[in-house]
Amino acid sequence: MNRSSKKTLLTVRERVVLHLLSYQRYQQDSDAPAVITQEGIADAIDIGRNNVSKVVNSLAEESIIEVHTKHVKGYASVKKVYFLTAGGYQKALELKAEIERTPITIIDFDGKVHEDNMGKLSLYLPKRYAFLDLALGVSRGRFDCSAFHEGKVKADRRFVDYTDRKPTVRVFFGRQKELQSLSEFLDSPNARLMAVCGIPGIGKTTLLAKFVQDIRDQRNVFWYRVHEWVNLRILLTPIAEFLSQLGKKGLERYLSRTENPSIGEVSTILDMELRDIPTVFIIDDVHKADRSVQDFLTAMVGVLEGLEHVSLICTSREIPSFYSRSQVFKGLVVELMMEGLDMDSSLRLMRNRELPEADLLDIYRATRGHPLFLELVDSPRSALGKNVRMFIEQEVYSKLDITERRILDIASVFRYPVLVDAFFTIEEEIAKDLGVVQKEMEYKDYLVDYDTIDVLLSKSLMHESVGRMIGMHDLLRDFFYSRLSPRQRITYHKAASRYYLQDTSAPAHVEALYHCLMAKEYSTAIRIAAGNGRDIISKGYGLPFAPLLTSLQSQCDNIDRSEKMELLLLEGDILEVRGEWDRAISRFEEIVRLCEPDHDRRLLAEVNRRIGVIHLRRSEFEKAEDYLVRSLGLAEEVKDPHTLVETYYDLGGVLQSRGRHQDAMAAFKRSMELAQKSLDDIGLGMALYGIGRVYSTTLDHQQAIRYKKEALEVLERTGDVDNIARICIGVGTSLAEVFNFSEAAKYHERAVEMGRTSGNLELQGYALRNAVVVYVEMDELEKAKEYISQATKIFQKLDNPILIADMHLMQGYIYNKKMEWEWAKEEFADALGTIRRMDAPLLLGRWLYEIAQQFIKSGDKDGAKGLLQEALQISTAGAAENLKREVELALANISV
Repeated sequence: MNRSSKKTLLTVRERVVLHLLSYQRYQQDSDAPAVITQEGIADAIDIGRNNVSKVVNSLAEESIIEVHTKHVKGYASVKKVYFLTAGGYQKALELKAEIERTPITIIDFDGKVHEDNMGKLSLYLPKRYAFLDLALGVSRGRFDCSAFHEGKVKADRRFVDYTDRKPTVRVFFGRQKELQSLSEFLDSPNARLMAVCGIPGIGKTTLLAKFVQDIRDQRNVFWYRVHEWVNLRILLTPIAEFLSQLGKKGLERYLSRTENPSIGEVSTILDMELRDIPTVFIIDDVHKADRSVQDFLTAMVGVLEGLEHVSLICTSREIPSFYSRSQVFKGLVVELMMEGLDMDSSLRLMRNRELPEADLLDIYRATRGHPLFLELVDSPRSALGKNVRMFIEQEVYSKLDITERRILDIASVFRYPVLVDAFFTIEEEIAKDLGVVQKEMEYKDYLVDYDTIDVLLSKSLMHESVGRMIGMHDLLRDFFYSRLSPRQRITYHKAASRYYLQDTSAPAHVEALYHCLMAKEYSTAIRIAAGNGRDIISKGYGLPFAPLLTSLQSQCDNIDRSEKMELLLLEGDILEVRGEWDRAISRFEEIVRLCEPDHDRRLLAEVNRRIGVIHLRRSEFEKAEDYLVRSLGLAEEVKDPHTLVETYYDLGGVLQSRGRHQDAMAAFKRSMELAQKSLDDIGLGMALYGIGRVYSTTLDHQQAIRYKKEALEVLERTGDVDNIARICIGVGTSLAEVFNFSEAAKYHERAVEMGRTSGNLELQGYALRNAVVVYVEMDELEKAKEYISQATKIFQKLDNPILIADMHLMQGYIYNKKMEWEWAKEEFADALGTIRRMDAPLLLGRWLYEIAQQFIKSGDKDGAKGLLQEALQISTAGAAENLKREVELALANISV
């Protein structure tokens, strides 16, 4: 029976071997990741711990794996971990190559069936997944892309469930005027954003929760509550999942390929994906939003203006600042200011609570119809002349029994709504801490109970979402938390951390870390941060994680050296992604100071490479080269192929930028050789592309085309869509340089399509721009004009003035080809005007020279002469000798 006809593609032994292959690089380190312990292996390959034990023992007897005892990140003591032997490593590479060649049936997202090799499976998916995960997704030789991808998305989904996270509306009176305003807003031909504003507890969220119940069967509805730690990426993740359920996967694909979403790119994707889809977005508590979310909402107001069937409703304690007053005056934005309930509704609400009829009017006057107070007040005297805290103290807290107080005390510790089971988990943990541990607690042993929780919900002291997610109003939370003694706070936070540690999701780990810090459980906090930090960052929760990481290091004086280095590395990762390069370098340099050269050389190699790459991004080539050479030496000592492949590639880029083409070629070839040996397809593809770039620079176009095409073939096996698109552009550019324009157009068109599919606007724009050059050369001027229009919109969204100017330049070429010289001159003037305003003299000099050639072709020698003389001044002042020679020759030819 061949492999692809079996129920599963891999045996348990093969799963273990392929899993360990991904972590072989840690063999030289003084500590190891938790994923190569028996528990880690069992979780990763989805089999029982006992089975793992049998398999690793068998593989060890056959000398395929070897057992080490090392410190494991996130654990206080050393543990057994498993690595491949030298022979086992080779067998693992052979097994991976065999699996990649295995033919399987692939059902793509459109339901189309393809016969292809396992190694090309990534081409059919919107993001990259681990090879082992893909192999485990094959059943009886078939792989369903949609089921696999949606299963992975669902596994990562936490805290947001579109409308499921809205509070349940138990009692609702009045607000007919406000509900009517909301309905009219949705039906308005002009209004796109409504801001519902009012003081805490006035009923903003309850109003929208009620409104959502009335419109669910008419429109798609998305609900999200903003918390202080929510950044743009975290907000966009549930929006992408929501759109994915509507069959619109562009945003999801885009987020899978970028750490830092661009507001311009996201706006364009939403503009395309939301057309003709009746949708209401509700964003609750926008006053808590950080700057990136505020900027996104500003951009969304502009996007919504062109979307007839899409509306955004937000709640805020004050008038939001992300829209302008002019947008209110023109009717694009509507503001709804929430006040207290009217008298009739207030009376009905109080009668529902069965309060004495004689007190109702006085209570209404004392509370001014404030819904939260109407839910809590028992007599008019209780509300008169009291501030919020005094009122809650005397009229709410004093009337609660011990069980009600315990439940509200527990609820106040949680920052966000939790499942009702959390209250019982906390009780169990408190019992353990007090030493009152029974073999298994029965329902009668808990102080909390479901009936009391329901009573508190009915009194509006807590609120409930679908799925019994229990939360608390901010005003009440602050009061009850302030009454906890220091000892109670530590006990409750410790119990809350254990509750969250039952969940393995990234946001749950963030909350567990927060509660550990509040409980001063530093050893557990270190274990969470060091053991799960990379997953937290990769899932987009770097923003809430970062301050907790800083707090951990400032509060804890006894962090183990290896854990300290891991925490610093995580901080560096977050800072690097956020573009705070100086601070990232300082964290990496601190790691270098802590490293012990005899034990941490692989880590030293990686850190030096990371610093070198930052300097490369800054065009600080000499510094970049120093760090990368240092990284190479360390990686060579520990024979770490992964770091060597990456570092030689990065070094090649530095050397090419410095004009040392032979040295760059040698570095790229060395990267290629090492990638071939270690079956690193991504590294191999990028190294081949680097070689092709060097050949392009040295004008050996045929060799450039050969290597770039080979790079493309290799990277197609990885499914890395962005890099595939980049190389398609590179191949197309090289083909155009040898005048093979029709073939070049095919590669550029492929890059355009991949950019559209992945949602990467920058790549799409570059592909369109390069396609324009080819179509102009082919005299397909209408096609070129169409692409200029598309690319210009993208570059405007990206706010990239150089590329916008480049589109004017291209349009000028087209007008000149069509013999419409006056129009061409206007476009050239617009292009040059933009570059002049940017203070980019050498770029301006090159464009002056290129545009002068167009003037010469049109017979306008005087105009060309003026442009060339300006270019000569620039090239002389900037020591641009090559450009200077070209300009001088052109001036000499005009004078003849």
